Amino acid sequence: MASRSRQPVHSQRKDFDPPRREQWAPGEWWEWLAIFFAIAALWPKILRWESVVWDIALLAAMVLMIVVFVRRVRRMRRSWKDE
Repeated sequence: MASRSRQPVHSQRKDFDPPRREQWAPGEWWEWLAIFFAIAALWPKILRWESVVWDIALLAAMVLMIVVFVRRVRRMRRSWKDE
C-alpha cells in the first residue's frame, strides 16, 4: 500500500486561502495570558484548596475576563463598521 503524504485539507482546495498571521493584534498577547491565568485560577477551587490567596486570584481572573470580553466586543464592533 503506497503511503500518501498527509497534507492539510485547505491546501487541496483551490477556493480557500488560509488566513496568514504575521503578528499579534495590539493588546492581544495579554488577553491570551489573562485567559490562561483565569483557567489556572479555577484549579485551586476544583482541587478544594482553601485560602484567601486563591479567592483573590479568582476575583482578579474574573475582572480580567470582563475586561477581555469588553475589549473583544469593541474590536468586533469596529470590524463590523469597517466592512
